[in-house]
Amino acid sequence: MMRISKRLLLCMLCFLIIVTGCSAAATETEIIQDIQLDGETFTAVFTNPLLQDMKGIAESDYLQLYVNDQTAEVAVLDKRNGYIWRSNPAGRDTDPVAGGEKRDLLSAQVNLEFSNEFGQFSYANSYTDSVAYGQSAYTLIPGGVKVTYKSARLKRL
Repeated sequence: MMRISKRLLLCMLCFLIIVTGCSAAATETEIIQDIQLDGETFTAVFTNPLLQDMKGIAESDYLQLYVNDQTAEVAVLDKRNGYIWRSNPAGRDTDPVAGGEKRDLLSAQVNLEFSNEFGQFSYANSYTDSVAYGQSAYTLIPGGVKVTYKSARLKRL
């Protein structure tokens, strides 16, 4: 059981790295402000009643990948045991405790903290600075999806 959990955790980590579109090095031509958000529209390959707001887009013998193309949320279903791993908590919009900024953080897949040359810190997250403004795009790749976030507020990282 522990071996399966470690393997699933490793798969999820690899998946998140792919989904967030990380790259080893950024060049001048890869500045976020220049990204054109013309990602393709895609239809579900399969569905699941437990993930009604999500589109099933890729699967292996053991896992199914789902994406909500309105919120950038992803979910992975383990077909062997029915366990669903989500990038964001289910029911976060109706959470009685979280509100305002904290609720927005529950809707984000990526949260960044960075500083400028003067040591002043700034914060950004994928929901508040991108998805909430319709500035995310999705590109289907072999076995998955690439999600691109754009923020007018963040010119360079």
